[in-house]
Amino acid sequence: MNQMTTFLKTLLKWILSLLAIFLLYVIGVLAFSSYADYQPDEVLALEIEGNTNENISVSDTFTAISWNIGYGGLGEESMMFYDLGRSLTSGPYTVIDPKDIIVKNTRGIQDFMRSNDVDFFLFQEVDQQAKRSHYINQYDSIASVLPNYKRTFARNFWVDYIPIPILEPWNTLGSVEAGLATFSRFTPKGATRYQLPGSYNWPTRIFHLDRCIAVQHYPLDSAKTFTLVHLHNSAYDGGLLKKQQLKYLDSLITRFYDEGHYVLVGGDWNQTPTDVDLDKLYAGGIPGRSWVSLGENFMPEEWTWAFDPRYTTSRRVNAPYVSGKSDEKLIDYFLVSPNIEIIEVNTLKQQFKVSDHEPVQLKFVLQ
Repeated sequence: MNQMTTFLKTLLKWILSLLAIFLLYVIGVLAFSSYADYQPDEVLALEIEGNTNENISVSDTFTAISWNIGYGGLGEESMMFYDLGRSLTSGPYTVIDPKDIIVKNTRGIQDFMRSNDVDFFLFQEVDQQAKRSHYINQYDSIASVLPNYKRTFARNFWVDYIPIPILEPWNTLGSVEAGLATFSRFTPKGATRYQLPGSYNWPTRIFHLDRCIAVQHYPLDSAKTFTLVHLHNSAYDGGLLKKQQLKYLDSLITRFYDEGHYVLVGGDWNQTPTDVDLDKLYAGGIPGRSWVSLGENFMPEEWTWAFDPRYTTSRRVNAPYVSGKSDEKLIDYFLVSPNIEIIEVNTLKQQFKVSDHEPVQLKFVLQ
């Protein structure tokens, strides 16, 4: 009996010690992350880099591609444990893909750019320095393929330590510095980062993205301005944060248009346009989570949605991609002001080989 009592006391001591260590770990992470939380001003000037000095002409025909590259870590073979609703443990799922997969995807992204000659590239989920992409600077990787483009980088994810899976301190997502990378064949006269409203409650918000939009203004030979608006709206929010973000966006782009600008908005909306027939688009009826629609109320008067109704643009990453079985939706597209004419818009199908999103290309003219 004494031996059993001693054993139980020792076991209880070890359990309490482990719980105390874990509690100190949690308190330390929360304290440090709260102190280091990235809190940008609502309006920030962006640094414009690159070598081109080419100016934009109102008489030209233009092309733009928007693509969420998924930080090079969400190709066809990948699955995200968080997309399965897991946050405590990763279970049998990989938290971060091996480096050779990240390198393969990054090279695939570079090859895509080499084979698509367009005027504007809008890339979302571009890592500058992040554990999840093995600290490969994807912004520099893209820039190396587009040496004659002007470029800006708007951070929307800057966290020193993401502690999920929570019960696996040795296997976490770790640090992330990522954002929106915009590349242009032309020289903007200015570029600005606008912080979008809405955030999760503490402590969730200190580990989440600080959603923003990146805006470039290009002077035209007609004394007007072409304004390119690059966005990546919230995910996993049930539509609550996106409502605030869309209201802010509506006000901003309406102001730009009322000032006489041509306005093009593109990116990952994380919502389907209201006039997409999803049953027709994806007739397979693959079960999956419901995707939030933009709703009837967001649509600036006489503005036009530009998307390819034939194809989906994003897949759910709860399992490796299998055509006809994976859950897919259309959430990547453009919005154009009334003084812009859409020539054509095409989803460039890649079968999700290097990203969980497909690139979308728009061809347009300024009226």
